[in-house]
Amino acid sequence: MAVTATEVCDRDCLAGHITAYLDARVAHDTSTLLVANTVKFTEDTVEMALGVGLWQTSSGLGAYLPDILDVRQ
Repeated sequence: MAVTATEVCDRDCLAGHITAYLDARVAHDTSTLLVANTVKFTEDTVEMALGVGLWQTSSGLGAYLPDILDVRQ
């Protein structure tokens, strides 16, 4: 689903995007993500389509999930 940047995304907003990304990866379903039409996905420095690579093998999330957020950027 393509979106445009129209509002500021604070720390809670960014954390929500991380959660949505991880949930989509475990579900092997990119259709629920809000991404630009020009999104680029890389894994181990190799550009590939969103939905392949780790997306195909992810089976769950651990009990501890650190949020690494750069709110200023």
